[in-house]
Amino acid sequence: MIPLSDLRLGNIFLHGGKIEKIVDYISFTNTYHYEPIKLTPEILEQIATKFNGFDIAYFNDNFTIRHIGEFGWHTIDSLGRMDKHVEYLHDLQNIYYYENNKQELPININTLKI
Repeated sequence: MIPLSDLRLGNIFLHGGKIEKIVDYISFTNTYHYEPIKLTPEILEQIATKFNGFDIAYFNDNFTIRHIGEFGWHTIDSLGRMDKHVEYLHDLQNIYYYENNKQELPININTLKI
């Protein structure tokens, strides 16, 4: 279960096995069981602007995540160093949002498959 403190409007999660998105304050406060969506290569293929196999996903010119062996998924800074750990889709959404001037990571939940 995802702690409410980790979520914000726009986050995508599982509720009763169904993919849902927090679209307003009412849906945010009335949903009590948020399950995270584990970040996988299949998820990244669906949402990345460029995906290079299991290795690396590009979201724009300045935002990249990479799978680094036992360390899992991490954002990579401009010098190629590991920055932030990314385990779930809502984590990626939040990191992207705050590192890209509060722009949402474009994800269509109607076509997203987990």
